[in-house]
Amino acid sequence: MLISVSKWAKLFLWALVSAVLSSCSRPSYTWHQRMVIVLSSPQSQITLSKVRKIRLEYTSADSIFASQGRAAKAHVTGEAAFAVLPDGRLFLALLKGLTRKGDEGFNALVAGSANFRPWQYEGMVEDWKGVPASKVFDLESEVWPAMVTGEIIDGNLENVSRVDPENPIVPGTSFRVTSVELQKTDDSIAAFELARLLPCLSEGRGCSTFILNPNYVGTGLLNSHIVDGFPRSESDKLPWWKQVTE
Repeated sequence: MLISVSKWAKLFLWALVSAVLSSCSRPSYTWHQRMVIVLSSPQSQITLSKVRKIRLEYTSADSIFASQGRAAKAHVTGEAAFAVLPDGRLFLALLKGLTRKGDEGFNALVAGSANFRPWQYEGMVEDWKGVPASKVFDLESEVWPAMVTGEIIDGNLENVSRVDPENPIVPGTSFRVTSVELQKTDDSIAAFELARLLPCLSEGRGCSTFILNPNYVGTGLLNSHIVDGFPRSESDKLPWWKQVTE
């Protein structure tokens, strides 16, 4: 029994040291990207545009993280592209997708690389490094961000509805999403503007209890899906399980 415990202790120590060394030596790449979304109706058109900063950390193919399917992590500074609709509801194109392909940062890698499979992040990053700032990508719906509408009630986002990427009609309107474009850019990050509409973002309160994807566990609409990377009072200190409205 003592030998077994010792063996497991050594294995645990090896895994821990490997993880620490891998995270310390993990290469990264940083860029700014602009997303432009067009909502069209027979009467009018709404264009949303936001610039975010992405820092992508990724591992080598033989690392412990890669073997567990966690080969990259995207750190985002920026906020969701948004518009106030004619009926007063808020439209948000979130920083996360319904799958990881739609997450801010990873959508760029998928759009910019046709030579590598989704888990080969290092190769995809090398491809993306070579993409010029002038090149615009018209994103396929599978790499769109998750898009929602909601009413602003007492500073929270209530009565939330999700836009179906397969039939992208904006719920309750004659608008539909007609294009989502992505471009690497040298422009500055967009300012943190959403707090004036959603005080919950800066007051340390969860903004919504809406479930983005009922097919997966833990896919609630968190504050970090709306804005991330900005200093925001006490809200940055909230653990994810408290980012819901009571």
